[in-house]
Amino acid sequence: MFGVNLFLWTAAYTDSEAHLIPMVKELGFDCVEIPLISLMPFLWRRRKHFLRKTGLR
Repeated sequence: MFGVNLFLWTAAYTDSEAHLIPMVKELGFDCVEIPLISLMPFLWRRRKHFLRKTGLR
């Protein structure tokens, strides 16, 4: 299993970076780590659904 942290592309994950998750899958990774630098409200259920939809963990 291979994963990648979105820190490679962004310092703080927001909805505007949602396009990165499908890109990670296309690059061949099995899982993704989402950086949570900012404590701004985060839509966990939406993200969980999006990750499952792409097949990433």
